[in-house]
Amino acid sequence: MESLGVVVGVVALALVIVWNFLQSKRIDGLQKRLEAIEKR
Repeated sequence: MESLGVVVGVVALALVIVWNFLQSKRIDGLQKRLEAIEKR
């Protein structure tokens, strides 16, 4: 059962990293869009 816990922990960690990466990408995109709007 210990190995199962390790696998679940690794998968959860990977999901958190991917989620944070996607969120930061989305925020960067929104900031660039706002900057483009302000420059007009």
